[in-house]
Amino acid sequence: MAEKKQLSLWYLAWPIAVEMLLQFLMGSVDTLMVSHISDYASSAVGLSNQILNATSVMFTLINSGAGIVIAQKLGAGLVEQARRTAAITVKANLVVGAILSLFLFVYAEWMLGFMQAPEQVLPLAATYLSIVGSNTIVISLYTATSAIIRNTGNTRAPMLIVMGMNIIHLLLNYVFIYGAFGFPEWGIFGVSISTVISRTIALVFSLIVLYRAFNPGFVKRDWQGFDMKLVKEVWRIGWPMSINAASWNYSQAIIFAMVASMGAASLASFTYMNTIQSLPWLVGMSVAMASQIRVGHLYGAGNFEACYRSAFAALWSGLAYVLVTSLLLWLVGRTALGWFTSDAEVLKIAVPLLAVNVILQPLKMINQAFAFSLNAVGDTRFTAVTNMSSMWLVAAACSYYFGIALGWGIVGIYMAMIMDESIRGILVAIRWKKRGRLKMQEDEVSLVQKQVSL
Repeated sequence: MAEKKQLSLWYLAWPIAVEMLLQFLMGSVDTLMVSHISDYASSAVGLSNQILNATSVMFTLINSGAGIVIAQKLGAGLVEQARRTAAITVKANLVVGAILSLFLFVYAEWMLGFMQAPEQVLPLAATYLSIVGSNTIVISLYTATSAIIRNTGNTRAPMLIVMGMNIIHLLLNYVFIYGAFGFPEWGIFGVSISTVISRTIALVFSLIVLYRAFNPGFVKRDWQGFDMKLVKEVWRIGWPMSINAASWNYSQAIIFAMVASMGAASLASFTYMNTIQSLPWLVGMSVAMASQIRVGHLYGAGNFEACYRSAFAALWSGLAYVLVTSLLLWLVGRTALGWFTSDAEVLKIAVPLLAVNVILQPLKMINQAFAFSLNAVGDTRFTAVTNMSSMWLVAAACSYYFGIALGWGIVGIYMAMIMDESIRGILVAIRWKKRGRLKMQEDEVSLVQKQVSL
């Protein structure tokens, strides 16, 4: 009964929703506090974060595949294999994070130049990216430990850790940006230092929780060498997800570069909209992530019918929440944008996007509900191929055509995103409806059972 409760969609989803809401609120407060420095500073943080998200794909390969393998192994009762997978994940992230930290520290300004950073934004972004980027080793380890803990079914611990991290980050922002308690006013340099300190503290607590995440717990041999069979399982599931994440991050980076080429006002508008539209997005994402954990455990346990139904439960629950939050944002969004900027040109560009967002976010929920469930059963190649094709041929290409060639600006870019989400949502929904890899596994188990009975 306790295990059933632990794997219920609501039990898994609400801590993820709170965790992501806290991150959203802190991101909004962070952007708000930085905007008091200047709109250029806000644009610098937004542009830098696009690069950081793009580089994170290097450890997405490890973490995404490992999370699903851990959920499946625990569902099948193979705790030792789940532990060893967790150990492999931590060691691999340590190496990849160290390499990325060095790269971002050395080549921060070059990457910002590639992203077409406006002249007023470049020096601020270079400061932020070189400092926060050099902390990528901490980000990679923190992301890995959180993913492992979450896929054991414990979604509350990452929520509490994020809560503490955000409080520390907020306090340090206040001290370092505004020069409170006798500190100098460090501006965007202070935001960078605050980010590094708060994430490092969060990593320490995540490692403590990870040590106690499995029952029975870690033993010395879990950390010795690499179990190649498990590595291959993680690779089989993870590499398509990595390519998928790379396509999304890099296509978003290209789109951000297109927006940056439209001028500082357009870049600021896009940055602020990305911040406030995170609210409906995170609600849908939390439900989809919870469904992926649940489906992974059920799939490992061989409960295929419950697997199939879980995706639809996530879809309808997620759509209800996303629609409500999108409509709420449409109603109060003008006021929310006013918290970030009073620039009339920025507001003129951003306000019309609030109505478009009401269409975009439910389409994202459809895509997330089925794509995450397909990933949970290992059907990652299908999602990778469909997503890559649509992201580049529709999202990126049409963003250029509508936004720049036709001169529709950011509205044209949003129209391209709507087309992209619609196409991907239809494809993954059809795949799940036909059961895809789930049906293959059902047939395989049925055949084994018949052979045993004979």
